[in-house]
Amino acid sequence: MKIVVTGSDGMLGCDLTLRLRGRHSVIGVDIDDIDIVNKDVIDYLIGLKPDFIFHLAAYTNVDKAESERERVHNINVCGTENIVNACKRLNIPLVFISTDYVFDGKKETSYNVNDNPNPINFYGETKKEGEEIITTMLKRYFIVRSSWLFGRNGKNFVKTIASLAQSKENIQVVDDQCGSPTYTRDIAVSLEKFLSSEKFGTYHITNSGTCSWCDFAKKIVLLSGKKTAIIPIKSESLTRTAKRPRNSVLNNSLFEARFNYRMPTWEDALERYLLNE
Repeated sequence: MKIVVTGSDGMLGCDLTLRLRGRHSVIGVDIDDIDIVNKDVIDYLIGLKPDFIFHLAAYTNVDKAESERERVHNINVCGTENIVNACKRLNIPLVFISTDYVFDGKKETSYNVNDNPNPINFYGETKKEGEEIITTMLKRYFIVRSSWLFGRNGKNFVKTIASLAQSKENIQVVDDQCGSPTYTRDIAVSLEKFLSSEKFGTYHITNSGTCSWCDFAKKIVLLSGKKTAIIPIKSESLTRTAKRPRNSVLNNSLFEARFNYRMPTWEDALERYLLNE
C-alpha cells in the first residue's frame, strides 16, 4: 500500500512514518516538500497516487495562534480543505488528527465522540472547522482526537519538565486541568489499524488513564530520579494568551470496541519514553 503522511517531520509524523515503513511504501510530506496551504498540493498529491493519506500537518502553537489567526486558519482550515479535495479526487480514505481542544472542558465526565464541540481557543476552533470540512466532503474518513502528546521529535511537556528538573529546586505546575498524556509511538500503533478497516468515523485515542498536569510533572520527576519539588498552582495564576479546557479527558470506548484494542496506560508510556524505548 502506498501511504502519504503530511507533517512527517513532526512529533507524531516521525513515529507514524517509522511505524509504517517496512510494511508499506510511505511518502513523508512536510513544508520543505510543499506547503499544504498552496492549492498546488492537490495536484502534487494526486501525482503521487497514494492509497491512503494521514493528514498530520498543522499549526499547533496554542498561545501564538491567538495573534496569528490568519496563518493558523490558512494551515489548519484551508490546508486541510486542500488535502480533503485531493482525497476526494483520488477516492481514497483520509485520517485527520484533531484535538481535545475542540471541547470547552466544562463537562464533568470524559468526552464522547458525539459530544458537541465548543472550543475556547482559536487553535481548537480551526481544528473543529477542519473536522467539519471532512465530514461534509468525505464519506471515507477517520477523525482522531487525541490529547497531551509527547514524543521524541519535538517540544513537549515531558522534555520541558525533565530539563527544568536538572537545575530547579521547584517547579510550579497547574493542578486544575486534567487529561490523558499520550505517547506518539503508542498512538501510531492505533493509527495503523485504520489501514485495513472500513469502520470510518470519529474516534478518541489516548493512552489509558488520566491525571492533572501537576501529577504528570510529579511522575516525570520521579521517573527521572530528580529531587525537584512540583508546586501545584491554579490556571488563573498563569498569564497565558489562550484559554485551556479544564477537562480534556477523552472516552476511548468506541475505538476500543470497534478495533478490539486498548492503549497502554500513560504511566507505562512515560516510563518507556524516558527509558529511550
